[in-house]
Amino acid sequence: MNDLLKKLVSGLDQNPPLTEEQFHTILRDIPVNFPSDYLAYMKEFNGGEGVIGENGRYVRFWPFQELLEANEDYAVDKFAPGLFFIGSDGGDTAIGLKKEEGFFIEVPFIGMSDEEAVERGGTFTDLLIFLSR
Repeated sequence: MNDLLKKLVSGLDQNPPLTEEQFHTILRDIPVNFPSDYLAYMKEFNGGEGVIGENGRYVRFWPFQELLEANEDYAVDKFAPGLFFIGSDGGDTAIGLKKEEGFFIEVPFIGMSDEEAVERGGTFTDLLIFLSR
């Protein structure tokens, strides 16, 4: 994990990491090709919540083992089949990825659709930089 990414997530309350076996078992079942910096973050910290950077936004990145269930609970495949959620802003906005393009997005939970998704970065680090402003 790069130094900038570590700095950006340093204020988050992190979750206990999964074992390597647990991580890869879950990863195998998720229909997304995640950027490598997101996978590095999840391997080390398994999600977390708090404010990004000194003046950034509040976020909650869901633990890896909760991703599939959370996407099912929000009926993402029904309302926005091209998206996969990885967390939220703790309010009305989901944070996720466009499955095919592989870039990070934000989209409102209410009225969610593929068309409403707004690109926020091609890497997890890019997303965190955006959220830190």
